[in-house]
Amino acid sequence: FYHREIGNRRSNRCWISGGGGDSAIDLPVQKVVRSQFDRKSLAIVAVTFTGKKHVEIVDAGKSIDSERYINFLKNMEQKFSRHVNSLNWQNLILNHDNARPHTSAVTKSYLDSKNVQLIFQPPYSPDFNFCDRFVFSYLENLRCKTSFSNVFELKKFIGNGIQEISAEQWRHEKEKLICDLKAIKNNGGNYV
Repeated sequence: FYHREIGNRRSNRCWISGGGGDSAIDLPVQKVVRSQFDRKSLAIVAVTFTGKKHVEIVDAGKSIDSERYINFLKNMEQKFSRHVNSLNWQNLILNHDNARPHTSAVTKSYLDSKNVQLIFQPPYSPDFNFCDRFVFSYLENLRCKTSFSNVFELKKFIGNGIQEISAEQWRHEKEKLICDLKAIKNNGGNYV
């Protein structure tokens, strides 16, 4: 997530002359782009179809490796086990993408030790990862309206943004995902 809001394609649109006649003024089209030095933070997010969430922000300059991802999963398990309707590995199905920290031998070994049921995502199909498909795009639409001065504001924004999603929206997005996955299954596993 970038900390500074620069708008999006829709908000940065402008009318320019069509060229041609003497009265038309040809202005150079300006494209709003980010600086390579714009501050951004990497967030790790786990959500359930009922809106439970666990969010962690990765320290500046750091990336996610297997050890960091496993620590995130442990923290997520602790947090979800404290809920009124607790979740634990025995009643949890995990869907994550094919990033190296998710598929490494160390991570696989940890998940095997917990008897985690995994849903594998087809390669090159980010639209079947629920966070990429729905949660992050929902948050990005909200983010275009705000800027953050620090990581605490960002973490609060992510948590509040997920909290704003209604139970009806969660149910609707879950049904769309299941419908799309069934279409792929019916198509012999090929992308539709």
